[in-house]
Amino acid sequence: MHVAITGAGGFVGRNLSVHLLGRQVTVTGLHRGSTSLPTGVRPLVLGAYTDVKASQVALRGVDAVIHLAAIAHDRDTTRASDAAHLFDLANHQSAVAMAQAARLANVRTFVLVSSIGVHGARTSGRPFTENDAPAAVELYAASKLAAELSVSTELAGSNTAHVIIRPPLVYGPQCPGNFARLARMVTRLPLLPLGDLRAARSFIGIDNLCAALWMATTHPGCRNGTFVVADEQTTSVAEVVRIMLRASGRGPWRSLPVPCSSLSALARLTGKGGEFAKLASELVVDPSLFCRTTGWRAPLSARAGIEAAAMSLLAPYTLQG
Repeated sequence: MHVAITGAGGFVGRNLSVHLLGRQVTVTGLHRGSTSLPTGVRPLVLGAYTDVKASQVALRGVDAVIHLAAIAHDRDTTRASDAAHLFDLANHQSAVAMAQAARLANVRTFVLVSSIGVHGARTSGRPFTENDAPAAVELYAASKLAAELSVSTELAGSNTAHVIIRPPLVYGPQCPGNFARLARMVTRLPLLPLGDLRAARSFIGIDNLCAALWMATTHPGCRNGTFVVADEQTTSVAEVVRIMLRASGRGPWRSLPVPCSSLSALARLTGKGGEFAKLASELVVDPSLFCRTTGWRAPLSARAGIEAAAMSLLAPYTLQG
């Protein structure tokens, strides 16, 4: 089998490439040329993912496309209109152009990696499922939802099936983003006031996500379907911190149960109220439909995956003393 991965130089793209190579899959890594790719991946630099003609040529002979290329954060614009345009170009228009190129190249399957954020930023006692109506509240999630709708329309009635996968926050060894920032806090702060952040949260480890994407690419039951995926066990920010503290050899007692209300008030005073609310809120995902459809089971438990991620993220800091 020959699979093309867009955004192959990113965290998920690199790990997915290695996962597929281990299954004897031929992997073409489509990227913008800014990073190297794992050994064994056929690199192919695209000037723009919106270039349908160039992408069509790149996808000749490919059986499936897994579209990862996207931006999650914008640090270069201050106006909302500029940010909205940037997200739409990178996450929506690029996905539609790649889907069109896949259709023209007669690719069998197009897997779009979306986000659980299309359902909203939090749950309230009931987990998100595929049946929940979209309720995107952030520009990133809104651009992903637009991509879902346009890709399904573009590929409707064609020989190219589409599969939409909505994961929550992804973590793993050497991951960027919030998990890495949390690891730095764990090693640098003598005490962490996060012990009261006990709201249930669903995450997905990188190994589990790679296994799910392979299943979504190959299982006939996934054709033209939309699925939410996640680790089988929920956890919490407080538990993640405790795992990181143990992994770094520091006592879990360093995580203090400061009331969420106090932290929320402090966050609002510093202009971080929205970010803290998202961190402290419940967000639970029910992946049972995907499991029933494919027989998929997460290879790693949430605890094992978080411990592996913590060890890799903490190593540079613990070695420095």
